[in-house]
Amino acid sequence: LRTMVDEYVSTNPIDITPETSPLADLAHITYVMTVKTQPPKTVAFLSGDIVHDIRSTLDNLVWGGGQEYGCEERFALTFFNKPSENWRQYKNRQLALLPNTISQWIERNQPFSKNRLGLYHRLNELWNDDKHKHPVVIASASRTNATRVWEQAVPVDRIVFHHVTGRRERQVIAEVDVPWNDRGDVEMSFKPQAVFDFVDITGHGEPVVRFLSHASSHLRDFVLPMFEESLASGK
Repeated sequence: LRTMVDEYVSTNPIDITPETSPLADLAHITYVMTVKTQPPKTVAFLSGDIVHDIRSTLDNLVWGGGQEYGCEERFALTFFNKPSENWRQYKNRQLALLPNTISQWIERNQPFSKNRLGLYHRLNELWNDDKHKHPVVIASASRTNATRVWEQAVPVDRIVFHHVTGRRERQVIAEVDVPWNDRGDVEMSFKPQAVFDFVDITGHGEPVVRFLSHASSHLRDFVLPMFEESLASGK
C-alpha cells in the first residue's frame, strides 16, 4: 500500500497556490491546495483488503482463545453500542470464561465504554461499511524549521496553518498577513509544506494509510503479545 501511495505522490497530484487580497494596510495571502488527480482505485481495493485482514485477525484471536476456555463455537469479537441485554449475556456467558486480561480488554474497548472513535470501533465501522469505497486526498500544512527562518526574515503579522479534514478538492491550508509592500517577496519565497493522506468516504473521514499503519502496529506490538501471555498463564 505504501509503495502504491508513494508512486501516486511522485506524480505531484496537488498544487499549492497563493491568493492575495488587501486587509487594511496588510496583504492577506491565502494558500490554496488543489487536488489535480485523485488516487487510483487500486488504493481503495488494497486498503479494503487490509481492513478485512486486520479485523479477521482480531476475530480469529478472540475465537481461538474462546475455544480454549469453553466459549460457544460461534463466539466472536463483538462490539455493542450500548450496554444492552445482549451485551450482558455476552459478558456473563462468554467473556466470563476468558482470562481476565482478555475479557477486560474486550469490555474496555466497547463503544459504550469509551470514545466512540477508539481504534477498534473505527476499525469495526470501516469493516462493516463498504470496504472498497474510493478514498480521496486530504492535506494540511505543517510548520517546519524553514518556516521559522522565513518568519525571522520577513515581518509577519500573522501566520496560520490549517489541518484539513474535509474532502473538497480545493482547500485552504495556510494564511499569512504581511505588510502590503512585502507581498511579492512572500508569494515567491514562502511555500507551505503540505502533509497529506487519503481519507475514506465513510462518515468518519478516517485517514486511511495512517490509520492502517497504526492499527497493524498496535496488533503486532500490543494485541498479539497480550494474547500469548494471557493464554499461556491463564490470567
